[in-house]
Amino acid sequence: MFAIFRQTLKRIINSPLKVFGFITILLGLAAAILTLGYLLVLGLIFIGVGLVLYLIDFLLKTLFKDNRKFWKAQVIVSIAYLLFASWTYLEWQEHNEIIFPKNFKGQAGIIFGIKGYPPLPPTKFWKKRIEIPSDGIIITSTKAEEIPNSIQFYFKDNHSVNYNNIFWDANFEYDCIATEYKIKAWLFTIGKIETSQVKNKITELSNLINDHKAQSFYKSEQTPIWQDNTGNYLWLQDRAITSLPNAVSNLKIYKAVLTDNDFTKIPKQILDIDSLKVLYIGNNQLTEVQEAITNLKGLEVLGINGNKIKTLPDTLKSLKHLETIYLGNNPIDTTEINRFKKLMPNVEIRQ
Repeated sequence: MFAIFRQTLKRIINSPLKVFGFITILLGLAAAILTLGYLLVLGLIFIGVGLVLYLIDFLLKTLFKDNRKFWKAQVIVSIAYLLFASWTYLEWQEHNEIIFPKNFKGQAGIIFGIKGYPPLPPTKFWKKRIEIPSDGIIITSTKAEEIPNSIQFYFKDNHSVNYNNIFWDANFEYDCIATEYKIKAWLFTIGKIETSQVKNKITELSNLINDHKAQSFYKSEQTPIWQDNTGNYLWLQDRAITSLPNAVSNLKIYKAVLTDNDFTKIPKQILDIDSLKVLYIGNNQLTEVQEAITNLKGLEVLGINGNKIKTLPDTLKSLKHLETIYLGNNPIDTTEINRFKKLMPNVEIRQ
């Protein structure tokens, strides 16, 4: 039995191409089985390549009857395969090295696809080295799709990086709203320090784009201005944004949906929309309702649930059309709610 096994194995690996084919098939099986199917496609590709090597071995044996020529062809094809496999592996390992300044904390980012700005440095030996400046902001004409999506983090003094302290948002997008363009960025947050300098710069760029003083290579797939039976409304839910472009002030909308973002106050641009009747800005980081909300003379519904609001301003009394306030999940006590109910008894407070 052992002799049959050894003879069979010898047939399977009796040439360099068969050895490489056998190893490649084993790697494919291991990738498919040991990862419980997670790398099934990759495993099937490896198995396919291994079978192709066996086919090439068979064709060489058919073409070259002379044993010397056969082995010469085997060596040439084997070397070509090794070079191809090495190149493919290195291409697969292509990545970006993001170098942060020494002791950097807070928010950093790369803003992509802005015409006229320098491209990112070229890739050298399957590695693109990107150094983040001290202000944490890189603006580039390079598109995000043009660089590897794999990243390694370092600090300038080469000290170790705790990946648990770095949050990477590779999908941040910001609609310019007044034009068809949008801005894409990679955002990095190091530590628990909450800053927004990159997002503020993106808002500034959006204003320049709307004023035709800058241009993005990206266009919005869908406008954030939607429409229903009542009219036009702004839909910017769950965008991780902290500010709005100035052009929002000029919108003719009856409703704005800004829930699940990172606003620390109601944006001034929203407070300038005199046609606004409904404002949902729940699940943000608001600590107060600014007195400037009285600019919204026709406001009927105010959704500020899920924030950090402790009191409601008495100036809300000037909003004669206000009917409902959504106030749940705020650190506001019963005394304050009762006080406000006496102030505005006709306003329904929903928790």
